[in-house]
Amino acid sequence: MALFFYLLVYSVIAIIAIPFFIIGSVFKKKIIINIGYSILLFPFFLMILVSIFNTLFVDRMNLSKNEIYGEYVIDASKFAGKNADWQHEHFELNISKDDILQLYIYNDNGDIVKTITKEIEIKDQYSNARLNIYPKNTDYHILQKNPTLYRNVWSYYYVFNSSKYGNMFFVKKSWYRF
Repeated sequence: MALFFYLLVYSVIAIIAIPFFIIGSVFKKKIIINIGYSILLFPFFLMILVSIFNTLFVDRMNLSKNEIYGEYVIDASKFAGKNADWQHEHFELNISKDDILQLYIYNDNGDIVKTITKEIEIKDQYSNARLNIYPKNTDYHILQKNPTLYRNVWSYYYVFNSSKYGNMFFVKKSWYRF
Protein backbone atom coordinates (compact mmCIF):
# COMPACT_ATOMS: atom_id res chain seq x y z
CA MET A 1 0.00 0.00 0.00
CA ALA A 2 2.81 2.40 0.86
CA LEU A 3 4.58 1.63 -2.42
CA PHE A 4 1.40 2.47 -4.34
CA PHE A 5 1.12 5.75 -2.43
CA TYR A 6 4.75 6.68 -3.22
CA LEU A 7 4.26 5.87 -6.91
CA LEU A 8 1.10 7.95 -7.05
CA VAL A 9 2.80 10.93 -5.36
CA TYR A 10 5.86 10.62 -7.58
CA SER A 11 3.66 10.50 -10.71
CA VAL A 12 1.94 13.74 -9.69
CA ILE A 13 5.31 15.37 -9.00
CA ALA A 14 6.64 14.21 -12.38
CA ILE A 15 3.61 15.79 -14.08
CA ILE A 16 4.37 19.04 -12.23
CA ALA A 17 8.06 18.90 -13.29
CA ILE A 18 7.45 18.25 -17.01
CA PRO A 19 6.52 21.87 -17.86
CA PHE A 20 9.83 23.05 -16.36
CA PHE A 21 11.75 20.74 -18.71
CA ILE A 22 9.71 21.85 -21.73
CA ILE A 23 10.01 25.57 -20.95
CA GLY A 24 13.71 25.22 -20.11
CA SER A 25 14.37 23.39 -23.40
CA VAL A 26 12.42 25.87 -25.50
CA PHE A 27 14.07 28.96 -24.01
CA LYS A 28 17.48 27.30 -23.45
CA LYS A 29 17.46 28.22 -19.75
CA LYS A 30 19.39 25.78 -17.59
CA ILE A 31 18.03 27.26 -14.37
CA ILE A 32 14.49 26.26 -15.33
CA ILE A 33 15.67 22.72 -16.18
CA ASN A 34 17.46 22.55 -12.82
CA ILE A 35 14.22 23.51 -11.08
CA GLY A 36 12.57 20.57 -12.86
CA TYR A 37 15.31 18.20 -11.62
CA SER A 38 14.93 19.61 -8.11
CA ILE A 39 11.21 18.91 -8.19
CA LEU A 40 11.88 15.33 -9.30
CA LEU A 41 14.59 14.64 -6.71
CA PHE A 42 12.84 16.26 -3.75
CA PRO A 43 10.53 13.25 -3.06
CA PHE A 44 13.50 10.86 -2.89
CA PHE A 45 15.26 12.98 -0.29
CA LEU A 46 11.98 13.43 1.58
CA MET A 47 11.39 9.64 1.62
CA ILE A 48 14.89 9.08 2.99
CA LEU A 49 14.34 11.64 5.74
CA VAL A 50 10.93 10.19 6.63
CA SER A 51 12.42 6.67 6.79
CA ILE A 52 15.20 7.83 9.11
CA PHE A 53 12.69 9.68 11.31
CA ASN A 54 10.42 6.62 11.50
CA THR A 55 13.31 4.35 12.41
CA LEU A 56 14.55 6.62 15.18
CA PHE A 57 11.35 8.01 16.65
CA VAL A 58 8.27 6.02 15.58
CA ASP A 59 9.04 2.33 14.98
CA ARG A 60 8.86 0.22 18.10
CA MET A 61 11.88 -1.80 19.10
CA ASN A 62 12.03 -5.49 18.21
CA LEU A 63 13.15 -7.90 20.90
CA SER A 64 15.35 -10.91 20.43
CA LYS A 65 15.56 -13.83 22.82
CA ASN A 66 18.79 -12.59 24.41
CA GLU A 67 17.33 -9.18 25.18
CA ILE A 68 14.60 -10.70 27.35
CA TYR A 69 17.00 -12.26 29.84
CA GLY A 70 17.69 -10.17 32.93
CA GLU A 71 16.23 -8.59 36.03
CA TYR A 72 12.85 -6.89 36.08
CA VAL A 73 11.29 -4.62 38.69
CA ILE A 74 7.90 -3.00 39.12
CA ASP A 75 7.71 0.28 37.25
CA ALA A 76 5.94 2.49 39.77
CA SER A 77 5.52 5.30 37.24
CA LYS A 78 3.01 3.36 35.12
CA PHE A 79 0.36 3.40 37.86
CA ALA A 80 1.83 5.76 40.42
CA GLY A 81 0.75 5.68 44.04
CA LYS A 82 1.14 3.77 47.27
CA ASN A 83 0.25 0.41 45.73
CA ALA A 84 2.83 0.73 42.94
CA ASP A 85 5.50 1.78 45.45
CA TRP A 86 4.59 -1.17 47.69
CA GLN A 87 4.75 -3.57 44.73
CA HIS A 88 8.13 -2.12 43.72
CA GLU A 89 9.45 -2.80 47.23
CA HIS A 90 8.09 -6.36 47.39
CA PHE A 91 8.50 -7.98 43.97
CA GLU A 92 11.41 -8.65 41.64
CA LEU A 93 11.57 -10.90 38.61
CA ASN A 94 14.59 -12.62 37.08
CA ILE A 95 14.64 -14.41 33.72
CA SER A 96 17.78 -16.50 33.26
CA LYS A 97 19.38 -17.93 30.14
CA ASP A 98 18.50 -21.38 31.46
CA ASP A 99 14.86 -20.51 30.63
CA ILE A 100 13.96 -20.16 34.29
CA LEU A 101 11.79 -17.37 35.66
CA GLN A 102 12.21 -16.55 39.34
CA LEU A 103 9.82 -14.30 41.19
CA TYR A 104 11.30 -12.93 44.42
CA ILE A 105 8.94 -11.74 47.12
CA TYR A 106 10.40 -9.41 49.77
CA ASN A 107 9.17 -8.40 53.20
CA ASP A 108 9.17 -4.82 54.50
CA ASN A 109 12.80 -5.18 55.66
CA GLY A 110 14.02 -6.09 52.16
CA ASP A 111 14.61 -9.76 52.96
CA ILE A 112 13.52 -12.43 50.49
CA VAL A 113 10.51 -14.21 51.96
CA LYS A 114 9.64 -16.49 49.06
CA THR A 115 11.09 -17.44 45.68
CA ILE A 116 8.84 -18.91 43.03
CA THR A 117 10.63 -20.69 40.18
CA LYS A 118 8.95 -21.53 36.88
CA GLU A 119 10.12 -22.95 33.58
CA ILE A 120 9.62 -20.65 30.65
CA GLU A 121 9.88 -20.90 26.92
CA ILE A 122 10.92 -17.94 24.83
CA LYS A 123 9.58 -18.35 21.33
CA ASP A 124 11.76 -16.54 18.82
CA GLN A 125 9.64 -17.43 15.78
CA TYR A 126 7.71 -14.17 15.76
CA SER A 127 8.95 -10.65 14.99
CA ASN A 128 9.40 -10.28 18.76
CA ALA A 129 10.36 -13.06 21.11
CA ARG A 130 7.43 -14.21 23.27
CA LEU A 131 7.57 -15.36 26.85
CA ASN A 132 5.50 -18.41 27.89
CA ILE A 133 5.35 -19.65 31.49
CA TYR A 134 5.04 -23.38 32.29
CA PRO A 135 3.13 -24.97 33.92
CA LYS A 136 0.01 -22.85 33.73
CA ASN A 137 -1.56 -24.32 36.87
CA THR A 138 0.57 -22.31 39.24
CA ASP A 139 -0.83 -21.44 42.62
CA TYR A 140 0.70 -17.96 42.66
CA HIS A 141 -1.56 -15.23 41.28
CA ILE A 142 1.07 -13.24 39.36
CA LEU A 143 2.25 -16.19 37.26
CA GLN A 144 -1.11 -17.72 36.32
CA LYS A 145 -1.14 -16.14 32.84
CA ASN A 146 1.52 -15.32 30.29
CA PRO A 147 2.60 -11.68 30.45
CA THR A 148 1.81 -9.16 27.75
CA LEU A 149 4.73 -7.41 26.10
CA TYR A 150 4.40 -3.68 25.40
CA ARG A 151 7.05 -2.08 23.24
CA ASN A 152 7.97 1.58 22.90
CA VAL A 153 10.49 3.19 20.60
CA TRP A 154 13.40 2.89 23.04
CA SER A 155 12.11 0.51 25.73
CA TYR A 156 9.66 -2.22 26.59
CA TYR A 157 7.88 -3.66 29.59
CA TYR A 158 5.86 -6.71 30.59
CA VAL A 159 2.43 -6.60 32.18
CA PHE A 160 1.54 -9.53 34.43
CA ASN A 161 -2.13 -9.77 35.30
CA SER A 162 -2.65 -10.59 38.96
CA SER A 163 -5.98 -11.61 40.47
CA LYS A 164 -4.98 -9.74 43.67
CA TYR A 165 -3.27 -6.61 42.37
CA GLY A 166 -4.54 -6.20 38.80
CA ASN A 167 -1.90 -5.29 36.25
CA MET A 168 1.70 -5.35 37.44
CA PHE A 169 4.16 -3.50 35.20
CA PHE A 170 7.66 -5.01 35.11
CA VAL A 171 10.46 -3.09 33.45
CA LYS A 172 13.98 -4.39 32.84
CA LYS A 173 16.72 -2.95 35.06
CA SER A 174 18.67 -3.71 38.19
CA TRP A 175 16.59 -3.75 41.31
CA TYR A 176 16.91 -0.82 43.67
CA ARG A 177 15.23 0.32 46.85
CA PHE A 178 13.39 3.65 47.01
